[in-house]
Amino acid sequence: MDAELTFEPNSTTLYSGEHVNLTCHMREANVSEWYYEFKWNDKPLVPITPSNVLRIPELTPDRNGDYQCIAHHNRSEESKQSNRATLSVSAHRPRATVRASRTSIPVGGSLTLTCSVEQSAGWSYDWFTRSPDAEETAIATNPVHNSLSISQGGSYWCRGRRTHSDFFSEKSHVHHIDRTLSNRSFVVLQHNWTQIFSGETISVRCEIQGGGDTQWEYEWRTTSSHQPVTGPNTAPTHSEYRLGPASVFHSGEYWCKARADWYSSTEWSEAFQLRVTRTSNHLSQPPRGRYVFTSFYWLFLAGPAKCDLDVDLKWSMNADKPRPRLTADDTTITGKGSVALTCSVENAAEWRYDWFRRTSASSAAQILRYNETDDEISISEEGIYSCRGRRGDTSFLTEDSNRVTIENRVSHKASVVLQPDWSLVFSGERITVRCELPADELTEVEYEWTNPTDELTEVEYEWTNPTDELTEVEYEWTNPTDELSEWEYEWTKPNSTTAPTHNEHRIVNVSSSDSGSYRCLAKDKKNLNSTTEWSDDVTLTVSERPAAQLSADHRAFPVGGSVLLTCSVGPASPGWKYYWYRGEKTSEPLTDEDFKSHGQSASASREGLYWCRGGRGDPVYYTQYSHSVRIHGIVHNRAAVTLQPNWPSRYRGEAVTLRCEIQGGDSEWEYEWTATSSQAPPNTKEFRISLGSDLSGSYWCQGRLKGAWQNSTGWSAPLTLSDAAAPPPVLTVSPSWLTPGASGTLTCGGVPHPTAGWRFYWYRAHPISLDPVPRCPQSDQYHTPEFSYELLPGSDGGTEQNSSVIQGLTESAGYSCRAGRGDPVFYTEYSETKWVWPVDSYSSVSLTVKPDSVQHFDDDNVRLTCEGNSDEWRLWMFTGEVELTECKSHKTMTSFSWNIYLPSGVFWCGSGSEISNAVNITRDSDRVLLESPAHPVTGGQSVTLSCSLFRRTNLDSSFFFYKNGELLQSDVKGKLEISAVSKSDEGFYKCEHSGVFSPESWMSVKYSDRVLLESPAHPVTEGVSVTLSCSWFGRKLDSSFSFYKNDELLQRDIRGKMEISSVSKSDEGSYKCEHSGVFSQESWMSVKYSDRVLLESPAHPVTEGVSVTLSCSWFGRKLDSSFSFYKNDELLQRDIRGKMEISAVSKSDEGFYKCEHSGVFSPESWMSVKLTPAAPPSASPVPLVVGLVGGFTLILLLSLLLLCWCRNSKNLCRDRLSQSLRTNQSSDPTVQYDEIQLPVYSSLLHGDDCIYDSIRGDTEEGTRGDP
Repeated sequence: MDAELTFEPNSTTLYSGEHVNLTCHMREANVSEWYYEFKWNDKPLVPITPSNVLRIPELTPDRNGDYQCIAHHNRSEESKQSNRATLSVSAHRPRATVRASRTSIPVGGSLTLTCSVEQSAGWSYDWFTRSPDAEETAIATNPVHNSLSISQGGSYWCRGRRTHSDFFSEKSHVHHIDRTLSNRSFVVLQHNWTQIFSGETISVRCEIQGGGDTQWEYEWRTTSSHQPVTGPNTAPTHSEYRLGPASVFHSGEYWCKARADWYSSTEWSEAFQLRVTRTSNHLSQPPRGRYVFTSFYWLFLAGPAKCDLDVDLKWSMNADKPRPRLTADDTTITGKGSVALTCSVENAAEWRYDWFRRTSASSAAQILRYNETDDEISISEEGIYSCRGRRGDTSFLTEDSNRVTIENRVSHKASVVLQPDWSLVFSGERITVRCELPADELTEVEYEWTNPTDELTEVEYEWTNPTDELTEVEYEWTNPTDELSEWEYEWTKPNSTTAPTHNEHRIVNVSSSDSGSYRCLAKDKKNLNSTTEWSDDVTLTVSERPAAQLSADHRAFPVGGSVLLTCSVGPASPGWKYYWYRGEKTSEPLTDEDFKSHGQSASASREGLYWCRGGRGDPVYYTQYSHSVRIHGIVHNRAAVTLQPNWPSRYRGEAVTLRCEIQGGDSEWEYEWTATSSQAPPNTKEFRISLGSDLSGSYWCQGRLKGAWQNSTGWSAPLTLSDAAAPPPVLTVSPSWLTPGASGTLTCGGVPHPTAGWRFYWYRAHPISLDPVPRCPQSDQYHTPEFSYELLPGSDGGTEQNSSVIQGLTESAGYSCRAGRGDPVFYTEYSETKWVWPVDSYSSVSLTVKPDSVQHFDDDNVRLTCEGNSDEWRLWMFTGEVELTECKSHKTMTSFSWNIYLPSGVFWCGSGSEISNAVNITRDSDRVLLESPAHPVTGGQSVTLSCSLFRRTNLDSSFFFYKNGELLQSDVKGKLEISAVSKSDEGFYKCEHSGVFSPESWMSVKYSDRVLLESPAHPVTEGVSVTLSCSWFGRKLDSSFSFYKNDELLQRDIRGKMEISSVSKSDEGSYKCEHSGVFSQESWMSVKYSDRVLLESPAHPVTEGVSVTLSCSWFGRKLDSSFSFYKNDELLQRDIRGKMEISAVSKSDEGFYKCEHSGVFSPESWMSVKLTPAAPPSASPVPLVVGLVGGFTLILLLSLLLLCWCRNSKNLCRDRLSQSLRTNQSSDPTVQYDEIQLPVYSSLLHGDDCIYDSIRGDTEEGTRGDP
């Protein structure tokens, strides 16, 4: 198709009366070589013509249809058809439409009007305006654009004109435009009241800021149900909008604006919120009383019926009106004094006040003052007072206030007495409460009471409490005088009501409901508002029946001795007598000669089970029985509770053994235990428990002789076990970033007394994957993984040291530790997982970041790619804690990428079972960022660092580059080039532009394995010699090698060796070597302390009272230089001989000891102290047994003395045994031991090396007897 038919005007919709030109355009052909045929709905429109333009002068609606032209070549039979073009002719002339860009012209601004004709093209536009006092004026004729900018208010309209034609559209509707004035309008309330009530008359007013003398007309609008209408009380065109009487239907928002002329006005004001509170004060209120309502109703099929309804009508008293609160500074007028009354209404400044007084509750109110502005008055007359508030022109009234009774107080004062005079009584006792007046007033008295319970109703003389819970309570009332009194009595207790008028209240069976404060007053019967003063409060407290408390100064007594028992009743109260019992509770009170009581105390010298209780009153009121106390006779053997293992601290879950040790082990004992724990211990010599909340507490034990059960050792001193949880260990890792193959140190801290039996276990933490693993690709759903723990090699039995070295780390890994001790092993919780990351990886899995930079802008698209060979992919993120995202692909892939948003942190990935290196990414919104490699740079390569400013690097201004805080260079291109990077280039880099610094980034340098450093893999013991070797491809060359520590040159050596003759802690550090400009990888050499300083201390418990010498040596040698001795980390003394002597050791000397020389400390050692055995008594309840034990002991000591003298090598033993013998022979046989003395340890309890050596002799032959 090489012909095209077009319309002019270029519109598919035209209107009746318009003309149109049809043009047949020829493409790539000479128009004059063709004849043209125009068709309308496939019919010839005109004869064939040589002109390619056909004009239809006046269109009519019947010309609708499809048009086409056909071109015929004048020298051939060739013809070409055009496209079909549809023409629609409308019978109606179109109407123009005016639209405004806003509703009014802003202050100092303009407004744009737009004219359009049914959204059709090919029009020009004429604009017209009219002011109120002018004719229509054309302001723009035939403009090309359809918009008009105006800055004056008025009436505007437009019409459309066909371009190059006299065809017009219909004129648009008139559009009225207002010009906004700079004045602002405000809606204000005539009375500035915070709350409006229905029935009040109020007005809202429209105020104009800067209105001057302008004659304004006003417009109002509101969201209330009452719209502004013209009427006697409203004037919508005036500044005041009067509402009266107001109702809840007036509640809503109100706006106003003012108009200076027809087209100039202010903006609408801000909304004013009016809230009207519903009341019924505007309704008429009939008087109260009884009314008869007559009504007719129809019964079905039975005609009308009449119903009279007799009701007592109590009119609702405007419950929604505000109600004042009347208060008095005092309710009693004394003598010629006065009191102040205050009438309080919310927003008091809005109200005026009316005051009323009544002489009695049934009398009519008399008005005292009317329409007072003051809300406080002073009165000096008794009576019943009330008030109310009023406001507004129509005097809107509040409800009446509460009533306040003011009394005139006479000079007499009543008093409340209790009989018996006990302010604290107990449930079931008797008590009498009496109201008394001065003696000259006790004539013809009548009484008035309130009982502390609210439920008690008025009765006379004898009555019972109706409450369900007080079923056995009886009350008796007595009046000691005839009821011919001039007084009435009133009793009060908080929240109680008025009770009978008797002056004596006898409670036969008191209960907790009678508790409270009692007070009373007397009223003059002739003038009930004339009273005595209130008595002082007397508080009666009723408690539940108490139980007596029985205590003993000891639980056991020696022969001829006694135990002091004390019985008490709590809470403390007077009047008690005490009753004592032995055996059963139901037995008669004790009157034995061997039991002497003195009030609360009694002396018991017989064994048995004792009880007590208290009693008082007539008849006697008894307390509950006390708990029982068992009293025993004692022998002179002493019991002690021991604990194994005897560590300084024990924790919940640990297993310990408690043992009852008794001096003089030859006797046969039965054992008895008591404890404050919730589980009772078994009565065996020893038992094993696992510490927990139900087993924590204090433990005592005692022994009883078999066959003479009444003879006991007495209770031991208590041993207290706590329920403390073991603190979780704290793992530290140094360093956190490692070069591949380097070693790092794990330290497990936070465990108190790490040498007290603890061993340390080291674990690698493996995150547990989700089940099931999500399919790839996945969203950025991170989760905090749980961990499984795998023991590190060599950690099966734990390590004694709390540090461990990890060797040859090649991938990112998490580590944890815990401590354990005992059998079975008690473990602490796992420590928090700590992570170690290699800066590079020998793994087949690697993580790359694109762009290859540490620093990125917040909105940069950062892509992480994990290269491996698997269908399972994981990405770890560390931002303070580890989070993991993982997925499983449908097939094995060689790489997987994450395009998710990545915050600042450390990232590493996993493919299958292998883990990659780690990369550090920094996200920042700073204006300056440093582009530096995210991965280690191989030594010898060139590196370029770039500084970016708002993502632009081509700025003709200087950039400054820093390494480790020191300026390196400035560059106008923002680049720092390092042609051949070396280990010395490793460090923290940052850049600066115009005073703004980028964040710092670490650039790591790695080396090929051409140069290798051979260094110790395990910690080196301080003082030994160490040799470091450097090789080139594993070969030793006769050329110079350089050795570095912490990047500082130490020495050069042609053999490739560096020797340290005596290594010390200062030699610990990171070592590397260099040959021909190539560096080895760094290797950390760790140094552990040797036992250069040793503390010689006793290995076994030391007996209390003996002398002890602690010695400190340097490599086993005693030096004439200062040594320092410490106990529990506190300095005790310094000594040049290296000795610390304790002349007589005591239990307070027990603890952790260590010594120090030249800044080096020895390991800590625990010194345990056992108590001194007691001397045998002179008298015993079983003299035969004691005599046998004493004789056996004497024979044994003589034998030991003989053996020691026979062994020349045991001089020390001889001296000690002789001294022991002398001590025993000189002991006073009449010494009596008090049963509360601290328990002692037998010398054989933990073993005495000297005694065992003497018994053993020179050979191991023979049968060994029991200890």
